[in-house]
Amino acid sequence: MNSVIDPNIDVVWNAVKTVIDHGKPIEHAPANDEEWAAVRHSALTVAEGANLLMMPGRPVAPPGAGSLSPGIELAPDQVRALIDKSPSGWNQFARALQDSLQPAIEAIDKKDKEALFEAGDKIDEICESCHQVFWYPEQGAGTSAQAQAR
Repeated sequence: MNSVIDPNIDVVWNAVKTVIDHGKPIEHAPANDEEWAAVRHSALTVAEGANLLMMPGRPVAPPGAGSLSPGIELAPDQVRALIDKSPSGWNQFARALQDSLQPAIEAIDKKDKEALFEAGDKIDEICESCHQVFWYPEQGAGTSAQAQAR
């Protein structure tokens, strides 16, 4: 997740955004074919990365790695135990992640920044739903940092 999914989904999420600078909104979006291609590459990497997530027994993190947010998210061995208890549920989330990328890829191909922004919200909903089951189930339903940033 931290090496493939996270950095690439951040590219997709951050491709279209509004930043307030000294009280003025500044719109950000890919400005040329090369920038759109970079966002497309990241979206496809996430979609294909979901296939890696579905590999049976695949480690959740490198050996010896701990939680990046102790006390908030579970340790990798605890996440792995939850996945092992519900591999079909895990795979369903991974497939939902792949499916959620399709509207983003279509928006990228059309260079439609509004549709890409909306697709980002749907992707975030899928990610957050999975995290609430497998990464921080004790936290319950809450809003993700990505949703709060939008």
